[in-house]
Amino acid sequence: MKSWYKNRGISFKISFMFASLFLLMIGVLTFILYNHFQKTVNESIMSAVSGKVSDNMSQMQSLLERIEISVDLVYDNDTLYYEGDAEIPPICKMMLSYKLEPGNENVPPLIEEYESNKKLFNDYFSACFGSTGTDYSNIIFVDTSLPIHRFLVRHTGFDEGNGFRSSANIQAADWYQQARQLDGDIYWFILPEYETRLCMAKLLKHAYIDQNRELQVQEIGVLTLSFDIAAIYDRLDIEGLTSGSEIYLVDREKEIVFSSNQQSAFSQLLEEQYTWQEGIQEAQYEGQPCQIYFKELPMDLAIMSVVPLDDIKSLTSDTIRIIFIVGIIAVCVSVAVIVLLAAKIVAPIKRLSKHMQAGHAELISCDTVGQDETGKLYRAFNTLMTRLHQSMDDTVTAMEKQKEAELRALQAQINPHFVYNTLNSVSSLALYYEKQDIAEVVDNLSKIMRYSISSPNEMVPIRTELNIIKEYENIQKSCYWEEVAFRYEIAPEMLDFLIPKLIIQPLIENALKHGLDHGEGCAEVRLITARKGDEIKIIVWDSGKCADVEKLNRYALGVDSEEIKSSSIGVRNVWERIRIVFGEQGSLHYEKDEEGHTMAIISINGIEERQKEGNVL
Repeated sequence: MKSWYKNRGISFKISFMFASLFLLMIGVLTFILYNHFQKTVNESIMSAVSGKVSDNMSQMQSLLERIEISVDLVYDNDTLYYEGDAEIPPICKMMLSYKLEPGNENVPPLIEEYESNKKLFNDYFSACFGSTGTDYSNIIFVDTSLPIHRFLVRHTGFDEGNGFRSSANIQAADWYQQARQLDGDIYWFILPEYETRLCMAKLLKHAYIDQNRELQVQEIGVLTLSFDIAAIYDRLDIEGLTSGSEIYLVDREKEIVFSSNQQSAFSQLLEEQYTWQEGIQEAQYEGQPCQIYFKELPMDLAIMSVVPLDDIKSLTSDTIRIIFIVGIIAVCVSVAVIVLLAAKIVAPIKRLSKHMQAGHAELISCDTVGQDETGKLYRAFNTLMTRLHQSMDDTVTAMEKQKEAELRALQAQINPHFVYNTLNSVSSLALYYEKQDIAEVVDNLSKIMRYSISSPNEMVPIRTELNIIKEYENIQKSCYWEEVAFRYEIAPEMLDFLIPKLIIQPLIENALKHGLDHGEGCAEVRLITARKGDEIKIIVWDSGKCADVEKLNRYALGVDSEEIKSSSIGVRNVWERIRIVFGEQGSLHYEKDEEGHTMAIISINGIEERQKEGNVL
């Protein structure tokens, strides 16, 4: 692990360090907040659910209170009257007193009273539902013991209008008998033919004291109210509860009057475990903990909400999961920002590193860096490169001076030797001839001396070197008459090739010596130039066959430096000057041709590159 981290780049290390610190901080804060937040969120959700349950209970209580008030306005069953009491509510009073007089003289007043009470009856219940557009029906099925029932319609349905009807055809119905058995208590039910309507029935009884001061009870009929179950849904906020929660309306017999779910999941729980007591009750259903919110309502009903605690935990988990997701996103964004910032910080260092790895010695621009540590590093690099350039320039200057001194020293070795030999020749001429030829020889000699002394380190074209060689040829012919023959095989395009001064003349002088030594007629020396591809050869050929090329090569290389004769000093100097000027691309060596004649060969490579640099032609 340590080795792996050590081999990473600085950008990765910065990103890794900050990301690790950030993740550690997030982990610690998450651990601390999670324990506190879980409890807080759980209590908050429970409070929200409780508040929503309370709102639903209040809505249902308000609706049932209005219905109860409307029923009591018709007749409350609890007030005791005296026979003939004028304080009896008008609707029930009409039911009890409605009868025709002899001759039907009271028919118009009866009809008027009927219509007035019917409108009053309808007004009571229209106030319950207001202008919500709820489909409802309020009907009193009048007992057959009252005379008025003979004048009423006998429809049995709950969807055929409001008002008063005869109970003649409905008394056998189960719901009607159930309402009579409850003796004034309210009976809630749903008929199969009206699955979407919730129905209520209440027996109306008139209790009074007769003239004999005895208590009498007379049945008036059964008051019914039916309305669309949607009226309850409209008042309940099911969405405000958990997904598994359910709301019930139950009566005192633990019968479910209404359920928010047609397939009630907790019907058995309600029948077995809850008690008729307001508040919050804990219960277990199929191993699942639940909370039952219970509130007693008017008209012998109660509203109950069953909330599975697992739903609360699920909501808590969902909330915490969302927080974790947001946290992870925040971490990812933060890590991305850290990586980008690290990359931005490291980018100038990488730029400097690439510059150095590429081997560039020039200065690097500091425009993109400031005055921070990176900027100091850039400026320090430029200072180092400046000093390095200065040191290299000083080294090059010193080397050039050293090379120039070496060339001067080499030429100083060549020139005296040449002058010595030439003066011997001039002396010989003077002894034998005392003619004008001496003047020509001296003139040729002066030209050679002047050429060798002026700018000794200069690079000259072969054309110029050839002129001096011809001056030397004139001197040699003056000395040896017809015994020396010079031939020049130089391609015209080679005449402008640049070479150091006086690297061919010493070789010709040495070749002439070999040519005269063989003692077989006229000596011949040839100067040949040739180019093959990227290489140039300058060949000095002589007709002599007695030269030891192996010894000459050793002389050129300095292997037999202690045995070098004065006449071979020029060969060694030529080789050294070639290596100084051309380096590894220049060489000098001796070899024999097929007939045994001696050849001094100067080889120079890299011609095309030198032509591009202007150092050749």
